[in-house]
Amino acid sequence: MKSYIRNHILSSLIMFALAAGGAHFLLSSLQSQTAGQQQEIAALMQNQQQNEGQTPTLGQVGQNLGGFFRSVTP
Repeated sequence: MKSYIRNHILSSLIMFALAAGGAHFLLSSLQSQTAGQQQEIAALMQNQQQNEGQTPTLGQVGQNLGGFFRSVTP
């Protein structure tokens, strides 16, 4: 009976250690994913800010096309 109790306690401790290790691994992988996503979002926002001044408006595109067609047509 004592060996059964001892084996049960040992197996419970092993299962607890495995579960704790798995939870720690999942949490650390989630934290690293979140950090990577935050860096990616920051890079995308920086690119958007850099591109905002370079994007022509619809009116500018229309003026450019109008000037092009006026210069091409006889």
